Formats: sequence, structure tokens, C-alpha cells
Amino acid sequence: MSTNNTTPITGDPIANSVKFAVLLAFEIPSIITSSIIVINIVVTPAFRSKEQNHSTCVLLSFNFLQIISDIPLAIHFFHLNIVQPATSVHCILWTWLDFTFNTSSLQLMAWISIERHLVIFSWNLTRRMSRLQRWFIHFAPLIICSVWCPIFYFFTIIVTPMCANTWIFDRLLCGLPCYLTTNWGYYDLIFNIIMPVLFILIANVAFVIRVIKQKLSRVRPTRVDWHRQRKMAFQLARNDLFYVRFTSSVR
Repeated sequence: MSTNNTTPITGDPIANSVKFAVLLAFEIPSIITSSIIVINIVVTPAFRSKEQNHSTCVLLSFNFLQIISDIPLAIHFFHLNIVQPATSVHCILWTWLDFTFNTSSLQLMAWISIERHLVIFSWNLTRRMSRLQRWFIHFAPLIICSVWCPIFYFFTIIVTPMCANTWIFDRLLCGLPCYLTTNWGYYDLIFNIIMPVLFILIANVAFVIRVIKQKLSRVRPTRVDWHRQRKMAFQLARNDLFYVRFTSSVR
């Protein structure tokens, strides 16, 4: 259920023009770079065949789809200072896309941060598991992260039995979906956003600590190049923290 609000609420055209220019400047190289990455993944079976790369492939796929679908809608809005076409269907689709891509990517990043511990530190434990157990641990989180948010936001934004959406066509994303003012909104904030952010932060801090602790240990394992892993740990932690900061500013 949705209603339209055509009452003019004047935005800041100068600020929108700046946002339009910035987004457009980054959108073009992002599409080019993402296309090259996707093509390389498609034509490189060796990369896709490694289990530790599957999560990254799924995350990159979500990001690529967002770049070519969700971001252009925002650019179009900042260019015109109004949502076009000004229809409920357009607003529902745009909001569903934006919320789905942002939250799914956040949850995938949380799982990648956790999976990193399994790949680097617990390889001996996973090796002793059965094939079915390894398959479940590897693919179940990916499947859940990929399908949960589309289903959740389909229910809360498209079906929305708990309230009636009121769309404002001169607001980004046509304003906010009404479920955010209900208990569903609190659930979304806590379980779909705050918890993944905490998992990312805790997992990356723990990862850096474990790498440093292993480096200081007298017993040096032969399985892992810890000098390389220490350097990678700080790079990944820095990238993940930047990702969390960017995602938080978007939502």
C-alpha cells in the first residue's frame, strides 16, 4: 500500500548539483573498473575455483549490480532535483534496490571478515571436516547473505502490510519507507546493520591481534607466510573499516 505526496519540498539545488558531479565523476570509472573485474573473474576459472574467493566474487557481483542500477537512479535524481518518473512503482523499486544492495553487501563483508579467520587460522580444523560439513560452512552463509535481504525488503518495502508508504518525489529515495517507524525498522537497524558492522570491526581487530601474536610467537608454522599475512591483515582491516564508514554514511 502506497500514497503519493506531491507537496513541493524545496531541496538545495546547489548541493544536489555538487552531488551529481561527484557521483557522475566516480560512476564512469567505477563501471569501467567493475566491468574489467567481472570479465576477469568470468574468464579466469582458476580464481573462481578457489573456495576462499567465492565470497569476494559474490560481493563484487552485488557491487557491480548496484553500480549499474541503483547509483544511476541517484545520479538522475540529483540532476533533475526530483524523482522521475514520479510514480509509486518507481519509488518502491528504487528503495528496494538501494536497501537490498547496501545491506547485502554489508552482511557479505561481515562474513568475509569471519571467513578470513577460518581460511588462515583454522585450515587444519576445516580439513578434518567431512565434505558435507565444509560445503555447509562455506556456502550456507553466502546463500543466507545473498537471499535474506532481498526477501526481507520485499516484505517490508513492497508488500509492507504493517503500514502505508507515503512517497515524496523531491526527496532522495522518495523519502523513507514507512516500516522504519515500526518495530520492523528497529529489527532492521539492529540485526541487519549494527550487528554486521560489529562483526566486521571485531573480526578485523581480532585478525590483526592474532597475526601480531603469531608473529611474536617462538613457534613459526610452515603453513603460512606470516610476514605476508601480517601486511595483508593491516591492508584488509583498513579497507574493511573504510567500507563500514562509507556504508554507514550511505544508510
